[in-house]
Amino acid sequence: MFGGAIGAAVSQRLMARIGLRALLLASVLAQLIIIAGMSLVLHPVMLILVMFRNFSMSMAHGPLLGAVAPHVSSAQRATFLSALSLSGRAAFSVVLAIRPMLKIG
Repeated sequence: MFGGAIGAAVSQRLMARIGLRALLLASVLAQLIIIAGMSLVLHPVMLILVMFRNFSMSMAHGPLLGAVAPHVSSAQRATFLSALSLSGRAAFSVVLAIRPMLKIG
């Protein structure tokens, strides 16, 4: 959560400086670096990467919702955001359900 808090704190300034598209790409890149580092090395330094695993999503979450919100009417915004959250959780559940069939991990 510490890394996520830092990501959320810097997201607005970064979006103003580099733009939404670059911010979202930087978020994905940060996530890939963390995953790659954790898959290549088993070392105490990886603890630092694990601490910042929420950084990229927290950095992108606020600006992404800020970019989407103006396109959804205020009367429908809460429903839209709830449906978005539900769909993400449902997709994750599907991945967990089919994982044994794919023999991953």
